[in-house]
This record gives sequence, C-alpha cells and structure tokens, in this order.
Amino acid sequence: MPIRKPKTTEWPPRLLLSIYDEDMNLLDKSRDRRYDLNDNLFQTWHSDTRTVHLGIESKSTNWPEWDEASLKWIEHLIAHDLEFDGNRVRISRVTKDVGMACTEEFVWKLVMRDD
Repeated sequence: MPIRKPKTTEWPPRLLLSIYDEDMNLLDKSRDRRYDLNDNLFQTWHSDTRTVHLGIESKSTNWPEWDEASLKWIEHLIAHDLEFDGNRVRISRVTKDVGMACTEEFVWKLVMRDD
C-alpha cells in the first residue's frame, strides 16, 4: 500500500527523527513534524561542512512501508529543507532494506555544505 503524502512540507505524522554524528552517536531526537534541519544542524556548529546521519521512523498508518515513493519523498524534504537556506547536500541511503515497515528506522547519510 503506498504512502499518503502530506500536503505540507512537514515530516511524516507520528515520527521519531534521530540525528547521529559520523560515528552513529546520537546527537538529537525529535517528534516535531516541523523540525528544521538547517537551524538544528548548522546554527550550533562552527563549521561550514557537516556530515550527519538522519534516521526517521513513523508509526502512522498512512506510512506503512519504506517503499521507493516514501524514500524519494523524504529525500525531497531533506533537500528542500537544507537547500532553501542556501546549503548544498549530498544524500545517500545507509539503510538498504526498501520495503521494511516505516515503524523501523530508515537512515540516510547527509553531507552538507553551507555556501
């Protein structure tokens, strides 16, 4: 069953968003659907380049599985969030299991540069 995409630029409903450093040490967690990656990833760090891992899971029945459509939608949100504020981002999938339940965390690696 395909996801029901929100009509906003908010993260999926009933989410848990986790930010990890390059070594997968937890830096931040949030359930805020309006979590701003730029504000939380760049404003507190004193470097113009940053590499983090972003993990997302959702308990919403509208998000049953991590299929290609849901993954591309999240990747679009990540790029939009960071590029809107003038950053460049390279997104790669760490988790490779397309088709697993969205209640399981899917992880991306983000390499960001503040232009």
